[in-house]
Amino acid sequence: MFEVSVSWLVKSSKGKLVEKGNQKIINGISTDSRSIKLGECFVALRGKNFDGHDFVFDCISKGISTFVVEDSFWSANKTNIKNVNVITVKDTYKALMDIAFWYRRDFLPDKTVICVTGSSGKTTTKYFISQLLSYKYNVRFSPKSFNNNVGVPLSIFKMDQDTDIGVLEIGMNRKGEIRKLSKVVLPNVGIVTNIGYAHIEFLKSTKNIALAKSELFEGMKPDSVVFLNKNSRHLDVLEKVASKFQLKIFYFDPSKAEIVEDLGIDGFVFDYDGVRFEVSFPGIHNVENIVCAFEVCKFFGIDVKNLVPIVKNLSLPEMRNSVIKGWFTVIDDSYNANPDSMKKAIDLLHKVSTRGKKIAVLGDMLELGELSLKLHLEIADYLLDKDIDFIFCYGENFSYVADYLVKKGLDKDKVIPVSSLNEIAEILDYLVKEGDVILIKGSRGMKLNEVSSFLENKIEEKV
Repeated sequence: MFEVSVSWLVKSSKGKLVEKGNQKIINGISTDSRSIKLGECFVALRGKNFDGHDFVFDCISKGISTFVVEDSFWSANKTNIKNVNVITVKDTYKALMDIAFWYRRDFLPDKTVICVTGSSGKTTTKYFISQLLSYKYNVRFSPKSFNNNVGVPLSIFKMDQDTDIGVLEIGMNRKGEIRKLSKVVLPNVGIVTNIGYAHIEFLKSTKNIALAKSELFEGMKPDSVVFLNKNSRHLDVLEKVASKFQLKIFYFDPSKAEIVEDLGIDGFVFDYDGVRFEVSFPGIHNVENIVCAFEVCKFFGIDVKNLVPIVKNLSLPEMRNSVIKGWFTVIDDSYNANPDSMKKAIDLLHKVSTRGKKIAVLGDMLELGELSLKLHLEIADYLLDKDIDFIFCYGENFSYVADYLVKKGLDKDKVIPVSSLNEIAEILDYLVKEGDVILIKGSRGMKLNEVSSFLENKIEEKV
């Protein structure tokens, strides 16, 4: 259980206790006024679309007794706040990182932390590692995609003295972001799932992306362990940086897994290390993430043959190949998209067996910068020979994909350019029939999860 004193919180946040209340011990840190619990401290963050300071008084009315706020808020509101602990800082984002920095060092110095990064598969790999390690250990892992300067600290706070292993993920948009987070977390084990084109808009080349991902190693002590994908782009770059920081390099090799049977949306069967495994969700590309998790488990003394029943019951994070079954089927892969993951999703739909139609609803892949159009047209080429009945093209770049597909000879009735989520829903409402399979795939910013929700409701209406 998270438990720190108010005086420790003041010191670790580098703040000032400007108002004193009765609470002495803090039982958690929260940045969300909707889910905060009694005994927790509310850290008020200013975001692009919200300001946590606007909810301080709401939290007080709920009985919250300790707050970390910015100096400017206190100056404007100090006459209206009494009898609660108020810690003021210049920047609450930095304070949150500072609190996590010292919590790791003061309360979790001997705990093992695994950190996962990479261009794709971070969250899924984290989920798999956590579920498989739970066979032997008490594991805490970060929820959803908590991988930024807010999510990572909040994930650290979920660890306590009963935790054997914490499994976190670290993401980034720009150079330097992973370095800061790694130096807060101090990973004992680092994992780079792969190097792809995600965020190339800001980093300009896949080599620069590899260098940015390798910033993970900078928070690791010498002789700590890193797992690298044997088939990754720029493996040499990752190896060089890992060696620079005197890390022990282990590898995972997805090519050593032999696919025995692809069961489509019902999963797949594969052999690894002489053991046969059955997976109950779709996407044979997930074997890459499972193999990574296997190698981590072996490092922690778990024989993979003991994991057969756990693998069969592995679960995926939301909006990552999530299958919604009813009188038609939805494959919701709407959480995010880059060229590699887009191709894998298209492959999945292509290979699915169904008595109905195969429909792909595809949205733009964002943050690809000057390579964006080129990479989208590569997806267009990839689509040309696939067994898909209708292709919805949503977004600025996918409008070019639609034109390209028709020019290349694809039946124009199969290609459906759309300009809004409502338009997608309206067309699908009359197009979808019993037995159809619909893939939803695009970057998070395209909000295609709203289409998935519409289709899920459509399934439920007929039940």
